[in-house]
Amino acid sequence: MKRLPCCLMILLAACGGDDGGPGGSDPEMLAGLYKVDSMTVDNQGCGPGMPATSLPAYLQVKADSLIGFSIYSLQTCQSADVASCGGFFGVPIYEPRTAGGSGYIASAVAAGSSCTLQDAQATFTVTGGALRHEQRTYRQNGTSGTTCTQEEAHRRGATMPCVYYQLTTATRVSP
Repeated sequence: MKRLPCCLMILLAACGGDDGGPGGSDPEMLAGLYKVDSMTVDNQGCGPGMPATSLPAYLQVKADSLIGFSIYSLQTCQSADVASCGGFFGVPIYEPRTAGGSGYIASAVAAGSSCTLQDAQATFTVTGGALRHEQRTYRQNGTSGTTCTQEEAHRRGATMPCVYYQLTTATRVSP
């Protein structure tokens, strides 16, 4: 439970993205139900990955609000009925951009004098009804002599070894 407030702090600290004004994203244009076409996963790095053995049938992109900030949340769905949607799919998207957005969740765990830093980053775009969602996780184990903070994990981001990659494509089926 201790991680939830930390994640919320990260979300709020990074909400400096596009405000949806002129030239910005229109949440209602991106929100909707998407049929998953493909998903590849690399559980050991950021290579192209292999086709996922099990993937959700649909994804729902919702325009939400968190403490007054606009975010997108992605949920998995068992069918084309939005009542079948639940759970979270990937990192929340809280930095809206034209035709999509990005987000991250950083963490730092200290164990004695050793620290593990992790930064999970996600982006999604919607072009002509086609959704592309990418998520990468970077992690450095056993760091010492450094600041063991979420800020340090995000600052290092992609300079740390990549330990996970996922690419999902889907086609919009309803608003």
